[in-house]
Amino acid sequence: MIAADQNGLATPTEQTGPHTLLRTTQVLGRETKAWLSSEPADHAWDQFLRGTDLGQFQQSSLWARAKRMDGWQCRRLVLEQEEKIAGGFQMLWRRTRFGRIGYIIKGPVLAAEEPESISLVLDTLGGLIRSERFLALVVQPPDFSPSLANHLNTYGFVADRLMNVISATCVVNLAGPAGAWEKNMGRSKKLEARRGIRRGAVVREGSLDDIPRFFELMCATCVRQGAQPNPSTVHGLRHLVQVFHQAGAARLSFAEVEGQAVACVLDLKFGSRATAWKKGWNGAHPDKHPNTLLGYQSLQWAAGNGCRYFDFAGMGRSLAEHLRAQQPLTEEQKKDRDIFNLEFGAEPQLLPPAVIYWRHPLLRWFYRKAVASPWLAARLGRLAKRVGSS
Repeated sequence: MIAADQNGLATPTEQTGPHTLLRTTQVLGRETKAWLSSEPADHAWDQFLRGTDLGQFQQSSLWARAKRMDGWQCRRLVLEQEEKIAGGFQMLWRRTRFGRIGYIIKGPVLAAEEPESISLVLDTLGGLIRSERFLALVVQPPDFSPSLANHLNTYGFVADRLMNVISATCVVNLAGPAGAWEKNMGRSKKLEARRGIRRGAVVREGSLDDIPRFFELMCATCVRQGAQPNPSTVHGLRHLVQVFHQAGAARLSFAEVEGQAVACVLDLKFGSRATAWKKGWNGAHPDKHPNTLLGYQSLQWAAGNGCRYFDFAGMGRSLAEHLRAQQPLTEEQKKDRDIFNLEFGAEPQLLPPAVIYWRHPLLRWFYRKAVASPWLAARLGRLAKRVGSS
């Protein structure tokens, strides 16, 4: 394994089980050890993430195991102080025809975003990029990170214009007295949920045997939205659900009408947050409001399991900025599909922007020139999609 010394070079150090000690240094007067691991499973890391609002499932070892089937490998840096985890990051990476690419989504995660801790993490990350000869690395800080984005800019990262990483979402705050979140729901959503039940729609929890039907419904939604399904196969979806289900962190549910599943949602729970990760609907029985009923019961499930936040996993950045500025919506914006989620009492949230680092100076120069040209940037974006799926 590797570590970055003061010259940015790789230096082998102590090996303890599956972890390699990269370096030992002082951070705010505390001895701090930086460990590197390639193990997909890491219970201690997951427990650290669950104990902080900055921890999200995309940084968990559950996610590393789920993505392993798609060819993504794991590098995990863990900072240790007084035998307790103080932060780190999980990088997923894989080889492409152009070279190694990696991403750190919702990370690095630090117990305290002190400048010294951030510098240690980013210095070590820089050494890892160079010693393992990554072509490029995409990073998006955690949703609630107060300062990491500013530090990334000083390390040579620039705005990502290729990968289309989600940059806004809408979140329901579930904290407070029991049922308080329901008071913030739009009146129309409450009426739709009751109307759906009266008209015969029911919600049932699914199992792994229901994965093929879930995939069909998810693909139907993708066709309407002009998107590609992700995961791209039934087998990949089954693996992801199984990994999270074994940890008690997944809920698969279906809205049925006359015994037929017409809509579905996959909720993932991690720490204080539940996320509506994947959805599907075949377009049938809109008068019975199957999606409203699913959303309402997902919120009930999350609140009942002690979650503080329910995340609808994305919304358009432009609409989010418009709403946060308290500007009146245009007629076109009122028809946006994100409005459906906002009517559950969700608030728009702007996420830290994704940034990218190119190891080779010539590629960094070319990238800055390319993204300045809309024509060339569009073609690079299509190339990035092919590289990411290769």
